[in-house]
Amino acid sequence: MRRREFVSLVGGAVAWPFAAKAAPVKGQYRLALLAPFWRKEGMKGFFDDLSRAGFVEGENLVAEYFSTEGNSERRLGVARDAVHGKPDAILVFTGPLAQSVKDVTATIPIACFTSDPIANGLTTSLARPSANVTGVVVDEGIEGWGKKLQLLKEVAPKARRIGFLTRKAVWEGTETPAVVPTIRAAATRKA
Repeated sequence: MRRREFVSLVGGAVAWPFAAKAAPVKGQYRLALLAPFWRKEGMKGFFDDLSRAGFVEGENLVAEYFSTEGNSERRLGVARDAVHGKPDAILVFTGPLAQSVKDVTATIPIACFTSDPIANGLTTSLARPSANVTGVVVDEGIEGWGKKLQLLKEVAPKARRIGFLTRKAVWEGTETPAVVPTIRAAATRKA
């Protein structure tokens, strides 16, 4: 029952090195944290909440940090390294990285912060997360972006230019290829 409570806490979290592959210790929980980059001091609140719930890093909790160091080509390797350590739960920041983790394990619970989990292939429904993935949706998806652009055009009908900032991989279509065409289509629609 304690493992279920731990996984629930990680899955419900709303907060912000390759790890040693030590054997699990009875009564000790392992948490793998994956992100494109790490700023560990930003995780203080998260670990404070876990401590209040009885999961104390260095006592009964081992936290292992994994990073792609901003290189999207490293996602699958980082996911494999994290799963190899047999954590009790995996916390992932970004949908594409969560997809890589999901591709590597169907049994370890994955909690993620993501946009558009359906387009990222993480679930088939927002109402009922599928498989071993759950988490926090920070953006409902591409269709929502188009709707937001339409609203912006209604609010500021005299705007002559509206910018769209994104990562190069998104703009070039190598990551989430439907984004740019959806934004362009919304931009050309009459308000």
